[in-house]
Amino acid sequence: MRVPIDDWLHDPLPPFAEDVLSEAALRDTGYFDPGGVAALARRHRAGERQLGYVLSAVIGVQIWDRLFRRSEFARGVP
Repeated sequence: MRVPIDDWLHDPLPPFAEDVLSEAALRDTGYFDPGGVAALARRHRAGERQLGYVLSAVIGVQIWDRLFRRSEFARGVP
């Protein structure tokens, strides 16, 4: 049995996912091309391809960046 990530990442996205996949957030971290991610999301939502696992990887990296590179936790603040 697989986790239904493809189903979860169809509209509407959870607010946290919309936030980390936004053009501004993607440009801020610099790991991914915002236009490329937007194209993947459009193709996934249109049912052209099942790209939920790819999009979930992008979401994971974006969240990792916030937690471990940009947060107070990352700066050693207890």
